Amino acid sequence: MVCGFTKTITWVESAAFDTVLIDRLANARKANSVEQLVRATRWAPLAQHLGFRMVYRNGHGPHIPAMRRPECVVPA
Repeated sequence: MVCGFTKTITWVESAAFDTVLIDRLANARKANSVEQLVRATRWAPLAQHLGFRMVYRNGHGPHIPAMRRPECVVPA
């Protein structure tokens, strides 16, 4: 598995997100725990914003849900 960012981000953003991923890798009991993390409602928007991607050996990776955009409110 290869992980990385598709956007230019600061080292602070990278370090913060990597800290979350390393904690998950160290403490989770499932092999796909990082995939579950980046698809979770709490972390998917940040992963999408940073351009985080995972690619497995077979060339596929998990689909990271896009950040929801606020609906336009049209005054009546």
